[in-house]
Amino acid sequence: MYEQYSSGLLTPKQRLLETDPGLQRELLLQSQQLRTIAADYQQSSQLFNDKVEATESVGSLVRKSLDFATTGDLTPEFNADSLAEREAANCFGYTIVASECLDKIGVEHLVAYANQHAFVLIPDRKTDRLFMLDTPTKELYCEVTSAIGGKDPLSQLEIGELRAINSLYTNEVLKQLSPEINRERFIDSRPWLNFSSSDMRFQDNPRDNILQLISLPSIPGRKLLEMEYNAQIFRRQHHPEKAVDLMADLSGIYLDVDSRNDLAEADRLCRQLISTGMGEEAIKVATVVDESLVEGDKSKNVFFLPDSMRKVANRTGNIELMEKAIELYQQLPPSKLRTGKLTKARRLLNVLQSRV
Repeated sequence: MYEQYSSGLLTPKQRLLETDPGLQRELLLQSQQLRTIAADYQQSSQLFNDKVEATESVGSLVRKSLDFATTGDLTPEFNADSLAEREAANCFGYTIVASECLDKIGVEHLVAYANQHAFVLIPDRKTDRLFMLDTPTKELYCEVTSAIGGKDPLSQLEIGELRAINSLYTNEVLKQLSPEINRERFIDSRPWLNFSSSDMRFQDNPRDNILQLISLPSIPGRKLLEMEYNAQIFRRQHHPEKAVDLMADLSGIYLDVDSRNDLAEADRLCRQLISTGMGEEAIKVATVVDESLVEGDKSKNVFFLPDSMRKVANRTGNIELMEKAIELYQQLPPSKLRTGKLTKARRLLNVLQSRV
C-alpha cells in the first residue's frame, strides 16, 4: 500500500507563524485550503484552464508549507517523518508533495525529470496541451506544449512503456518568462535549464538547451524520486550498501541517464563500492544503469557496464569477469574509444592470466 510522504506535513510552515502568530496550522492533505481547491476544481468544467488554475493553487499552497533546501552531506533520509520535521525539501521533495496534493484533488498529472531536476507535468487529453508546475519556482508555472518534442507522454505510457521519453526545449520554456525578469540571472540561478558550464551558459549552442525529459505516472514517479534521492543521501553518508538496495529496484527506470551528465552520481557510487571491496554490488548498480539507457543511446554511457566490470576484475583478479567485459566491448559499435578500452582490457587480461 502506498504511504503518503506528506501525511504529517503541516501548513503553513512554522516560519510563517513568526510574522503572523494568528495563523492556524493544519495537516496539508486535510487542510481547508486544499479542500477548497478540490471543491472548486470538481465543480468546474475540468478543462485545461481549470486544471491550470487548480494546479497553480496547489503550487502556492505547497510553497507556503515548505522551504527550499539543497541536498547536502548532512541531509536526512527522505521520508514522511523527516519531511514533517524539517518543513524543507529540494525539487524532488516539492514535486512529491505537489503530486500528492494533485492526486488528492483529482487532477491527472505526471512526475517529470530533466537534467537532475524534478517537476510536475499536467497533460490535457482533450487538447494535448501540457502545463509545467516547477513547484518552488513560481515563474515556471507555465504552458510547455510547444517546448516538448516527441510522442505525447501519455500515449507512450498507455502502450505499456515504463516511462515516457521526450525532449524538453528550454528556450521555449523561457519564452514564458515575464519581460521584467532578467533572463540571464534567472538561468544562472537555475543551472538545470541548460547544460552549458557557467561561463558558456549564454552562448548560442542549441543542443545545450535540449534536455532529455522523462515522465512517469504519479505514484511510481513519486516512489522513484524518493528512491533516487535516498540512494544519493546514503552514498554521501558513506552507506553504499543501502544505496545498492535501493538501486536494485530501479532497473529500466533509473532517471539520470542523459549522456551529458556522464552518469556522475552512479559513477561515484560504483567507485565507492569498488574501493570498499564491494565489486559485485558495483556491477549490480552498473547493470541497473545500463538497462535504463534510452534505446539507441550512442554516447559513452554504453561503456559504463563493461568499464565497471573491467575495474572490478582488475582489482579482484577475476579473469572470467574481465573476459565478460571484453565480450561486451566487442558487442558495441566500432569507434576509437571502443578500440582504446578494448585494448586496455585485453592487456589487463594478459596480466591476470600471467599470474595464474
